[in-house]
Amino acid sequence: MMAVRGCPEVSVLRQVERMDTTTADGGSAVVAIQSLSGECAYSANDVTIDVDAVIAGQRETGSGSAAEVSYFVAVVDPQEQILNKRVFRTEVSFDGTSGSQREQLRQVIPLPNPAAGMNYQILLGFQP
Repeated sequence: MMAVRGCPEVSVLRQVERMDTTTADGGSAVVAIQSLSGECAYSANDVTIDVDAVIAGQRETGSGSAAEVSYFVAVVDPQEQILNKRVFRTEVSFDGTSGSQREQLRQVIPLPNPAAGMNYQILLGFQP
C-alpha cells in the first residue's frame, strides 16, 4: 500500500499581499493576490506543484487600461530557508475601474527524502 503524501503549502506572504502601483497613464491602482490554489504530483526524487493565482486590481485615479506589477514565487525548505526565488511580471487589465489577471505557475522541488515534501512551502507576494 502506498502512503498518501501531502502537498507543500502554497500561501501568500501577508506583508506583501497588496501593493499600490501606477497605471500606464500615471494614475494609481491597488492590486492584491486574491485567490490561490495548488496541486502537486510526486516522482521518485521531486514534487511538482502547479499553482493557480488570481491578481485583482482596482484603479483609483487616471484612465489607464492596465497596471504592470511584479510578484515573486519562493520555495522554502522545512528549516524555513529560501531555496529559490523568482520574480515575474504581469499586467492587470482594467474593465472600467477593476480587473484581474490569472497566473499559472509550475514549481519543481528536488527532494532528498520524498516523504518530506509536505514540509516545504511555496510563498507568493508582490515585489516592490
